Amino acid sequence: MVRNFKRKSERGKDTDLIRRAVRSVLHDQLPVRAVAKEFGVSYSTLQRHVNKIKADADNQLGNRMDIVRIVSTAKIGYQKNRQVFTDEQEHQLVQYIIRALSMYFGMTPDDIRSFACEIATAHNIAVPESWLENKKAGKDWFTSFMKRQQNISIRQPEATSLARAINFNRPNVNLFFNKLATVMDRHHFSPNDIWNVDETGATTVQKPSKVVAKKGEKQVGAIVSAERGTLVTVCQAVNAVGNATPYVSVPKEAVL
Repeated sequence: MVRNFKRKSERGKDTDLIRRAVRSVLHDQLPVRAVAKEFGVSYSTLQRHVNKIKADADNQLGNRMDIVRIVSTAKIGYQKNRQVFTDEQEHQLVQYIIRALSMYFGMTPDDIRSFACEIATAHNIAVPESWLENKKAGKDWFTSFMKRQQNISIRQPEATSLARAINFNRPNVNLFFNKLATVMDRHHFSPNDIWNVDETGATTVQKPSKVVAKKGEKQVGAIVSAERGTLVTVCQAVNAVGNATPYVSVPKEAVL
């Protein structure tokens, strides 16, 4: 499968022109070559569409009026690649992925590929043989799926403890802001008295960036200041008018 297909010609793009040419051949009983020359379309393309619509008409036991109806509803021109799932099914899959992420159980690309194979198997949807062999959807399917769904992307999740995830809910958040409103009404704090304090941890030895190395090399190293660094906690406070306190860095040994 070609992941990034780029169309090289405009042939078959004017579907209305081809549809009118097919109608002239089938309904008006005109020669294919003469109609192809009159409409300026490829003879082989016109002949292929005529044969296909004739076969559809024979299957439906239609007459000449049925031919007109079939031509008006037939698929003409280039069609997009066949999808394993319909647009509605993919939309439901996206909603499930977003729902799982909101519960802090986001799905990795490998999880989504395995889940897609399970869905297709459970609903008897035709899939490539490689899906059944590997018990997961292919990489090409996942790439195309991500391109079709513009509201999801691959992100690096932030580690969140179970206690924090459980306590961050609507009742607790409403309780916090209700208490905050009570305190503000009681003391009437000005913006320069409202401070936000946060802290983060940093190590004195940074992780080396990715480098290009020889294939088959078992060990690839990069020089750093030390193999194990010191964890430093940085604390910063900013008030509501934008004033900030000088940051304070405390080594881990000092805390202990």
